[in-house]
Amino acid sequence: MTADRFSVSFAPELGAAIREAADRDGVPISSWLADAAAAKLRSDALQQLIAEWEREDGPVTPAELQRARLELGIPAVDDGAASRATQGAPPAGDPLGAAPVMQGAMAGITDPAQEIVGR
Repeated sequence: MTADRFSVSFAPELGAAIREAADRDGVPISSWLADAAAAKLRSDALQQLIAEWEREDGPVTPAELQRARLELGIPAVDDGAASRATQGAPPAGDPLGAAPVMQGAMAGITDPAQEIVGR
């Protein structure tokens, strides 16, 4: 298999978090980073698709969000978060307003990189 090689630099805290995550997953750092990059690319593509859909068909409705949750097996979020996800314009970078949905789906999963980079 051929590989495209990169040289990357991280803040020490982020580098340590990446090493720990790769060790925890039992994979080489390069594999862990490749998986993370692939997940980011899928997320970006999904956000673009949803933005295009909303430009053509209007905002995603609460009923559509619920159906998507059911079909994808995403646990329901608390009523307050679900209401915030479907009221008004979603925040920039989250065209579906799905951040509360994903936060509910990811409950209990920590992301040390977010803490380190302050996002």
